[in-house]
Order: sequence, then structure tokens, then C-alpha cells
Amino acid sequence: MEDETTYMVISSVDKVRGHIFDQLIIVDDSRWMIFEKQEEILDWIKYRLFHSSCVPEEFQIQKYEW
Repeated sequence: MEDETTYMVISSVDKVRGHIFDQLIIVDDSRWMIFEKQEEILDWIKYRLFHSSCVPEEFQIQKYEW
């Protein structure tokens, strides 16, 4: 993006190691199965967010239903 924002699509824990995240936008359908299928990734990112994010806590994790 023009403001140097980087978006990443994350499919495995290996792809998140070494990265620092400020915000997590979770995209899924109305069943929200991502919380079961990708629990390990989400837990790792949440841990990093709460310890290093510059974004206010109420905006760190957002859900987008498609």
C-alpha cells in the first residue's frame, strides 16, 4: 500500500515465524471454522499482537465475514 502497510495471507505457522504483526483481520464464512482449523496460527499471532502491537487493543483483531 502507499502508506507502507503490508497485508499477508497466512496458511501455516511456518509463514508467520519471524514476523511482527500489528493487526489481525480474520476472514471466514458464518461458521467461523478458522478458529478450529487454524488454532495454532491464531494463538501465535494473538500472543505476538498483545506483546508488540502499536494498534489499540480493541482494533488488534477484527473479523470479516464473507
